[in-house]
Amino acid sequence: MTLREVAIDTRLTLDEAHSALSLIVRPPLRWTEYLFSGWLPRKLERPFHGSVEARTFTASRIIWYGNSFLPVIRGELIPAEGGTRVKLSMRLSTLTTLYMGVWVGALAIVGCSVLLHLVHADAGVGPVLVFLFIGGAAIIALGFYPEARKAEKLIRAALASSS
Repeated sequence: MTLREVAIDTRLTLDEAHSALSLIVRPPLRWTEYLFSGWLPRKLERPFHGSVEARTFTASRIIWYGNSFLPVIRGELIPAEGGTRVKLSMRLSTLTTLYMGVWVGALAIVGCSVLLHLVHADAGVGPVLVFLFIGGAAIIALGFYPEARKAEKLIRAALASSS
């Protein structure tokens, strides 16, 4: 499920845009790099890890702090008049999407059970369910959207600096 879509128009040719993205996306980090890095924040030569193909790429920002809501970015390079259009599609990881689906599904089942009086519940259960639902949405929004904006800014900068 895509949570954010962005189109970036650049004057770069398809090959130039591909090269610019290749400069900021490194191959995926190996588990030993995480394990032996000491988890210390540091400046990397490339802010993303993933893969860049001829007309598509998949990437995620390299961060040294925990965030399960970090966007997975799928991009497409499309030839356009006067340059290239880079279409970004940002979504949650599959595991995070499944977890949040279970969260919302469980809330829905409990909520429907309470509404249909299948489960005896105190009057205070309703507000708690609403709070948990809004809390889940807030967790996603606060974890995902700031990271999505950071990623978009880095990609825009890479495409602009190469022109």
